[in-house]
Amino acid sequence: RRAASRHRKPGGGARRALRTNPGRTGVRLVAAPRQPSGRFLRVAIMSSEWLLLAGLAAMAWFWWDSLQKRELAVRAARAVCERASVQFLDDSVALSKMRLRRDAAQRARLYREYSFEYSSVGDDRQAGRVYLLGERVLSADLIS
Repeated sequence: RRAASRHRKPGGGARRALRTNPGRTGVRLVAAPRQPSGRFLRVAIMSSEWLLLAGLAAMAWFWWDSLQKRELAVRAARAVCERASVQFLDDSVALSKMRLRRDAAQRARLYREYSFEYSSVGDDRQAGRVYLLGERVLSADLIS
């Protein structure tokens, strides 16, 4: 067999290998595998780093936003307990449900349902709920 010869097109084109087949007439062009350029690898690595950074920033924003909504729910639970003249226990709320729902303007918002406990006589625990849609308190209820 004859050794394959390499040919480079003028102007920096792709490498092509010229191979001849002794049993047949004619020449067949076969493309040589391309090596990825260093620029391509740098762009791929940089874009994955930016993607990771954007994901971390989104998680940090979600955590901060959840803390703000939790504080809003605590204030609403404390207010409903004061109006009903009952004791708000543990000064905390717990997230029960979270899902996407649409508001009156048909925008997608996070719907959050928080539960809390209160006492009417001091030795019992009863349940209460706070409902949030986005930044708005829908209702805060004492469940007997």
